[in-house]
Amino acid sequence: MLDVLFFTSRAGNVAYFDLAVKELTKHDITCKNIYHKDMAYIKALFVKKWSIFKIPYKSIVSIFLYRLNEKKALGILPFSYTASLFWYYIPYYCWIFIIYRANLQMHPSKYVGVWNGYKYRMAIIATATQNLGRQILYFEGGLLPQTTRVDTLDVITCASIPKNFNFYKKNRFHQKLAPCPKLEIIPRKKTPNFQKMKQVFVDLHTLPDKYYFAPFQQEDDASLIIHSPNIKSMKQFCNWLDVALKEMPQDYWIVMKRHPSEKKNFNFILKKYKHSRIIFSDLSTDFLIAQSMGVITINSTVGMEALLLNKPVYLLGDAPYGIEGLVSLCNTPEDIAKNITNKKNFIDQQALNSFFSYLYHCYSLPDSYEKTTKSHWQVLANKVKNDFTQ
Repeated sequence: MLDVLFFTSRAGNVAYFDLAVKELTKHDITCKNIYHKDMAYIKALFVKKWSIFKIPYKSIVSIFLYRLNEKKALGILPFSYTASLFWYYIPYYCWIFIIYRANLQMHPSKYVGVWNGYKYRMAIIATATQNLGRQILYFEGGLLPQTTRVDTLDVITCASIPKNFNFYKKNRFHQKLAPCPKLEIIPRKKTPNFQKMKQVFVDLHTLPDKYYFAPFQQEDDASLIIHSPNIKSMKQFCNWLDVALKEMPQDYWIVMKRHPSEKKNFNFILKKYKHSRIIFSDLSTDFLIAQSMGVITINSTVGMEALLLNKPVYLLGDAPYGIEGLVSLCNTPEDIAKNITNKKNFIDQQALNSFFSYLYHCYSLPDSYEKTTKSHWQVLANKVKNDFTQ
C-alpha cells in the first residue's frame, strides 16, 4: 500500500506533485502521482462490478451545482440552461466518479492528495476517496506569504485550524515555539483583461487621508460561492459598503481595488459610485493596506496581509482567520458601521503573534509551492509520518 497517492487534473499542478513523489521517497514515504489523462479508463471498468445505486448522487449533484454557480458568476450561463445541463452533466460526472473510484482501488493508499478540491474533477476524486474511506490531503497556496497549506478537512477555510481565540491567547505559541519570521508580501500578477477597465482610479496624490481598504474578490471562486453566506457578488459588496458609509463619519472613505485575476468587467460599478465616497485605486495592495485605517473584506487573503501589517480587519464571510478577537465579524452593513464608529479595532498583539506562530510552525509548509526547498519536503514528510497530528 502507498502512503500517498497524488492525483491532479491540471497540468500546472503536475510538476509540484511529481517533485513531491521524488522528494518524499527520500524520506522513506511511498507515493505516486497520477495525471487524469494517464488513468486506466478501460481497465477501470473491470476492477469491480458496479451498481448505479452505489453512486453518491447527493455529492455529485452538489458538485454540479457548484460548477453551475461558477458559470453564472462569470455571466456566461443563462438560468434557462440549468435543466438541460443537469441531464448532461450528472451522467457524465457519475461516469467520471466510477472511473476515478476504480483507479483508486487499483492504487491502495493511506492518503490521497489533491489540489484545492473544489474544481469538478478534484471534487469528484475527493468524493471517490471518501467513498472508499480514505483520508484526503488538500493542497493550496499558503495563508502566510511564501508558504503552502495542506489540510485534511477543507483547504479554503483551513478547517483543521482551531478557531478559538483563547486557544491562541493561552498557549502563546510565539513563546513556546518561536515567533513567526517576517514574511515579504508578494505582489499579485495582473491578467491582461485588467487593463481593459476604464482608468478612473485614484493615484497616490488623490488618496483620501481617512479610508478603509475593501479589495474585490473573484466571483467564481469557492471562497465566495460557498463560504460567503451573505454576499455573492461585487455589486452586492459595494451596496453593503454604500449602506455602511451612510452611518460612518463624513470624512471616512472606502478605497476598492479589483482582483488582479478577475476577468469580469466592472465598469458599471465604477460608474454607479463615481460621485460617492467609494473610490477605486490601482496602487499596490500592500501600500493601500499600509496607508488605510483598516481592511473590510468578505474573506480575501488580503485580510491576512492586513493582520501581518497590524491593521484592523472587518470580516463579512467565513475565513481561516475569522476569529472574534483577532478580527471584527460583521453580518450586516450596520455591523460594519457600528464596529468602525465604536472603534472596535483593538488587536490583541499577543494572541495575534501566537496565531501567526501556530500557522507557520504547526500548520503551514515552509516555502511557496512554486519554489520549494528541502525544509518544505521535510515538514510534509513529518506530517505524513505523524498522521497530521499538530
